[in-house]
Amino acid sequence: MTDDEKDLIADLLVRWEEAFEQGKDIPAAELCTECPQLTQTVRSKIESLKTTAWTKRDPARPLTDHQPSKDISGIVLADRYRLDSLLGSGGYGQVYKGQDLKLQRPVAVKIGHHRTSCDLLLDEARRVARLKHPGIVAVHDCGEHDGRMFLVFELVEGQSLADLVRKRKLSIRESVELVATIAESLHYAHEKGCFHRDIKPENILIDVDGKPLIADFGVACTLDELEKGRALSSGTLAYMSPEQVSNETQLLDGRCDVHALGVVLFELLSGASPFPAKDKQELREQILFRQPKRLREVDPSLPETLDTICTKALSKHPGDRHQTALELANELRAWLSTSKPDRRRWLWAIFGLVAVVALVAGFILSTRQSDHELVRDGVLHFDGRTRIVTNVELTLPVTLEAWIKPDPYRDENCQFIIGSDIPGEYGLGIAICGSMLSLEYIEGMVNSTAAVPPNHWSHVAAVFSEDDTRLYLNGKLVETAPGSKPGGKTPFVIGNVGQDNLISFYRGQIRSVRVSTGERYTGEFEPGELEFDERLLLIVDDRVTIRDNQIVNAAGQVVGRIERY
Repeated sequence: MTDDEKDLIADLLVRWEEAFEQGKDIPAAELCTECPQLTQTVRSKIESLKTTAWTKRDPARPLTDHQPSKDISGIVLADRYRLDSLLGSGGYGQVYKGQDLKLQRPVAVKIGHHRTSCDLLLDEARRVARLKHPGIVAVHDCGEHDGRMFLVFELVEGQSLADLVRKRKLSIRESVELVATIAESLHYAHEKGCFHRDIKPENILIDVDGKPLIADFGVACTLDELEKGRALSSGTLAYMSPEQVSNETQLLDGRCDVHALGVVLFELLSGASPFPAKDKQELREQILFRQPKRLREVDPSLPETLDTICTKALSKHPGDRHQTALELANELRAWLSTSKPDRRRWLWAIFGLVAVVALVAGFILSTRQSDHELVRDGVLHFDGRTRIVTNVELTLPVTLEAWIKPDPYRDENCQFIIGSDIPGEYGLGIAICGSMLSLEYIEGMVNSTAAVPPNHWSHVAAVFSEDDTRLYLNGKLVETAPGSKPGGKTPFVIGNVGQDNLISFYRGQIRSVRVSTGERYTGEFEPGELEFDERLLLIVDDRVTIRDNQIVNAAGQVVGRIERY
């Protein structure tokens, strides 16, 4: 079948569905008057569509129209499990943080709504009890309280992946490593004959060590259930495979979880959905009939290999996807083994090699750079090999800001506009990682979801204090992070992450840079040109001159030196 025929079928099915919702069932033969060779295919697709009206309901899928159960924190179940606090509630029941009074350990307790079928929760307990894997949340016990079934799970101290990505954007390597690990855990479940069918960020828990665990096997199914026809269509629409949406149970197996992981990977890497629909009806039609967006359509800076892997995982037919979750994991780990590590890992590797490189390659920092190489037309031009080491040392509280025009991005690595890296720790700085505006504070690094457009002037700013850290793009708050502790007397460096650093150089233009004491911005603001005032520690703009490799400000003071390698 050609691509044109596939598009035509999609258009015909959309036409049929619009009519069907108005009460008219157009026969396939009538739809295909001008393309009779497609009649049988369209008829088969229409029959599948007729079985999927349930996908227009709320994706939480309550089993009944129950009233929300009240919070029962404080009670003790079966004289053993004390419910301390409500963690969340969904279609099947409520989840509490609790305490096992007998074994004196924290637990998570899932208790069904009053009308929820006890058999369904018991089925979940039996499925998970078969799965003994460090990447799957373990079930400890089950019981009944006041007519409500409850399950007792290990308590994962941490947060869900959904919560994590709301706080910060993961780096490419973090995202790939995380999805590869989840895929390996899923492969174990699949080998035990259990398919999750509801993989999504809310059902992936991240513990305090950053390890992902798969939770909530409430809508999972086994091979036996599939064969006996007991596995009804289930899941969350945005992460469902076409065969789940169309209720083609004969095609259901672990590859539906591969498709869901493909959606998760796409979202982590691009910050967008592969199916950008306006509502559930359009989303359903896109999953069934439209090809998902390509990763590099959303963000051209993403690696081609990951684009290919993601596209394969999102294939419409399960036979075109990775045939096992392990195959997906292996492809992701192969990319990890051949791609460049993140900035921090490169940093430590390079520190260990600096002495050898200096001796063997004769590495030196150039002390010669003419005025026209760095400053042209009143603008600083950074070529990815040049930085300005200023005379201003790290201090708190402080505000860093700059007007920048980055060159087109070449890869996903971080490039720093200004930084004050502390060897062995992080420092204070503003960076672009891939295309996303990012910041470094003393305890770590955070990536925002705000993309900095190349070849355009943008104002970037970050406010650092002991209480918190705030990152702005064009006056809009785009990310926050914890505060930083005082310490470290490293200088601020323009065009790089810090002094004596061989990576993370900036490529592009900088019109002006300003370092100010205190918290210059407390809310959103309208950025203007950077001027002198009483809070100024440093300003580098079109008024500076270069003398013997030194940066001299308008008052004739030396404010920094140029280094190049």
